Amino acid sequence: MADLLGFSGSIYSNESNKIRLHPGIFGTKIGTRDFCMDGSMLNDAVCRNAKGRDKIYTITDEKGLCLEIYPNGNKFWRLYYRHAGVKKRIALGVYPEVSLREARDKREELRAIIKGGEDPAEIRRRDKLEAKEAVQNTFKNIALEWLEKKKGSVIARQMFSITRRLEMNVLPFLGSIPIKKISPKDLLATIRKVEERGALDMAHRTLQYVGQIFRYAIATDRCEHDVTADLRGALMPVKSNHYAYFSEKEFCKFLNGFHEFRGNVLTKLALELLILTFVTLRRRQR
Repeated sequence: MADLLGFSGSIYSNESNKIRLHPGIFGTKIGTRDFCMDGSMLNDAVCRNAKGRDKIYTITDEKGLCLEIYPNGNKFWRLYYRHAGVKKRIALGVYPEVSLREARDKREELRAIIKGGEDPAEIRRRDKLEAKEAVQNTFKNIALEWLEKKKGSVIARQMFSITRRLEMNVLPFLGSIPIKKISPKDLLATIRKVEERGALDMAHRTLQYVGQIFRYAIATDRCEHDVTADLRGALMPVKSNHYAYFSEKEFCKFLNGFHEFRGNVLTKLALELLILTFVTLRRRQR
């Protein structure tokens, strides 16, 4: 066997049915590697009975799959591969939680990705980053940030009204969802709940606030599309109600009874001032 490998004497040692290759033979810097002498792949008995040594060592399967054993006996699946000429490795899980068969299945999945020209380690890194951003960039977090920015430009009463409407009508349903993943359908279903209560004006105003939050998210590079733009015309229109008014006959009757008004003097003077000035205001509006 030594002649076949081209090695001699001290660089290998025979342990039962295995050959132990010392560090550096194949360019590895991690402990030692064990290879079955008969050329067979790993089996579950070998994985299960592998014990910890003084240094980290690996038992190889095939196609870059290895079981890495630590001095404390912990065992980790690794896949060694090359991408763009660079030697890399990626973790596939812990043995025995991930069985030999599952490790081989994962290996084949990653080899297909590598064959397609992508780096599985880079894909995993991007996935972790996107998952972290999804947790940070929920609709609630961005809405609270937007509200904080508005504090200096909005009076306290209006700020309370905006916050209250969002807390009642939107955050319980969309607050925990990453803002990127909120669809027009999701938002419409949420605003419909307000509309079904008959609060049409509040529904429209709430949708406006949500639109401002989406545009803030776009400006801060955490969202790409304002889904409220897709809901134009989707809500029931608000019916405008005109203020109550006097007909000519009713106004004459009001004036006749005004002089007999026995209420607060200031109220009477205010009403009289209004009667004397509202015609001028109407002319100015024209």
